Amino acid sequence: MKNRRLLITEPLALIFMQTAEKWQAFIQNVYLYTYHQQCAEAWEQYMQKEELAAVREAMADRERVELSADGKTQKQHSPNMSREDIDRIRRARRAEIAQSDMPAPKIQPFEFFCVRDTKDKEAQVVFVGHFDPDTDQIDMATWEDVQRLMQSTK
Repeated sequence: MKNRRLLITEPLALIFMQTAEKWQAFIQNVYLYTYHQQCAEAWEQYMQKEELAAVREAMADRERVELSADGKTQKQHSPNMSREDIDRIRRARRAEIAQSDMPAPKIQPFEFFCVRDTKDKEAQVVFVGHFDPDTDQIDMATWEDVQRLMQSTK
């Protein structure tokens, strides 16, 4: 997750907190959905970078350098590329790239907060937790316990 924090409303959390397995599956599914989005975003950025490089390379290939009679170089430009040429080059480059060419985004642990939404006040934190996708470990505590612990360490 980009900001690595997830807010979950209390009613939704309570539905999945009926058993530890349901809660674990819910948090893992949230993580997998977010990871899928990150991969898709990274893939699209990678493809755009590769397509741009292919178009720039094709445009550079269209320029020729010739020596004039006095030994100086002169650039001779071909006519500009048409939009169709650019699209063809981009599609061809996209077809050449395998998904394995792009490194997968790094898996990041994230925090989650279960909040009680009150209409007249700010949302109130009920539970806090941490999920590490590498180990599939969820650590949770009530917000009251966290506050008590913070008070005792002062």
